Amino acid sequence: MVFSERTSKNRSIESIKKKLKDNTEGLLITENGSHTEIKLSVPDVIPFVLARKNGDVFTAKCPAIIFQHYKDILFKLKQRFTESRDFVIIDWSDFSDHNKVVQGRTALTVMQKPQNHNLTIANIFYGDDEGHIAKMEYSAVSSIKADPMVV
Repeated sequence: MVFSERTSKNRSIESIKKKLKDNTEGLLITENGSHTEIKLSVPDVIPFVLARKNGDVFTAKCPAIIFQHYKDILFKLKQRFTESRDFVIIDWSDFSDHNKVVQGRTALTVMQKPQNHNLTIANIFYGDDEGHIAKMEYSAVSSIKADPMVV
């Protein structure tokens, strides 16, 4: 499934606004000069920026766009396969995007509401124009925690 970056960006901003309104658990809000930074803050992970807010204007950062992409894919899968409770997302990315992809996968554990399903995200990172695989990782994502493992 492919979603446009603009759609994912706009939907991630709406998800962040809703999370800020409902429950800020897992988020760290800091004032930084002229803007506010909304960071993900979970145990064993260095906090990272999901979005910046300047006045009423939110700007989504890459990890927010990635978590929304995964959230949208899961939503579509659950619509299509209504009886399923186990889902696997296989995501191919350039190795240069490794940090933001892993951060987005981690953010999904905080940004999605608890649901009755098992989700595994397998990230495959290629490292050059020929498509040689540089690294493979997967994470069992649930409504409780993510457990990243390197293969």
